[in-house]
Amino acid sequence: MANTKKVKKVKRRSNNEIHCESLRHRAEDNAMASTMRRFVQRTPTTNSTTANTVTGLWDRICHRDRNFQSRVVVESEDHLTDFGDDGDGRDDDDDDDNVDDDNDNNEDEEGEGEDDSDYSSDTEDAGGLEGNEGGSVMCLYMKAIRKQIQEESNTMELIPNEQRWIFNYLKEHGFWIRKECAPYICNRIGIDMHLSGYYHDVMIWLPDVQFGVNPSCSSCHCNDRIGVQGYCDKTYGRRVISFKESYFIMTRKYQCHRCKSEVPRTKKYIFRGYNEESIKYLPRQLGLKFPAVHSKKLSIDKTLLSMMRPLYDAGIRPATFRRLVSELHQKEYFEQAILHEFSNEGCVFPTEEQMLKFSSYADEKYYN
Repeated sequence: MANTKKVKKVKRRSNNEIHCESLRHRAEDNAMASTMRRFVQRTPTTNSTTANTVTGLWDRICHRDRNFQSRVVVESEDHLTDFGDDGDGRDDDDDDDNVDDDNDNNEDEEGEGEDDSDYSSDTEDAGGLEGNEGGSVMCLYMKAIRKQIQEESNTMELIPNEQRWIFNYLKEHGFWIRKECAPYICNRIGIDMHLSGYYHDVMIWLPDVQFGVNPSCSSCHCNDRIGVQGYCDKTYGRRVISFKESYFIMTRKYQCHRCKSEVPRTKKYIFRGYNEESIKYLPRQLGLKFPAVHSKKLSIDKTLLSMMRPLYDAGIRPATFRRLVSELHQKEYFEQAILHEFSNEGCVFPTEEQMLKFSSYADEKYYN
């Protein structure tokens, strides 16, 4: 049977219509590309926002739990949800931060040669040697580590390699001294061991020993005439705020003989190993291995810092992010306190160390 269905005639478009439609599609594509560009290229976090967050982290961590001395150490995680306020009726951002405001103006023999960007006023572990009857636990711990490193560095050509135990240990463990290894380190150095919960990780940043390259000068960015200048007598390490606890970075001072020999002497020629400019110009991009970012008030771990932008883009406010970090630090503290409280469970004759009460969270001599 013949197909009687009428065939619809196709209307041919003129060249002018085809050109107009092409322009319309091109305009739609450009609009879509512009929208995607604005979505992908998000507005970066401003320096002021990041600075306020970094500066406020230490306020929240140090001053949040003021009334702990009047309470007994909790033995249940149900209490971890009650840490929202200090109990003083004020916002934590208004608290004075006196922990990291030390003046190291007299710590260098040649103070005029040190770079101001080294942040000489950084923390020496909250209390230092002058207070708390000889210094905090971590301060004495880092002082002993630095003394051992200094002795082995001065006698490196005189003693065999197997007797340089601290450098051998650092090379085997990536120049990190983990808190779990504190009993071993204290035993080898010959200092008294306190409660294990009081110790934190320590990183030793010595680029000339770890990578075999001299650090770059913070002024001329060259590393061909760099020598060791010495160690800081007052500041043993920088405290770094990490995700759920703090750790410390230790280094030493270097001097650039190129900048020192210039006449007139206009450049800073003494710098520390963790100087920002020195780390930036390390050969082979080795500065990427440095785990922290320094500020005037404190230091913050790169992993924690890298979380700020995506969380802020997702709607998390800086104050909320600060409370989150503080909550995790508080939780880590209470876990250490609970482990210590139950360490003598079942012991007929507990040791003197097991009978000690765990310190408060804001105790500058022991835990913090």
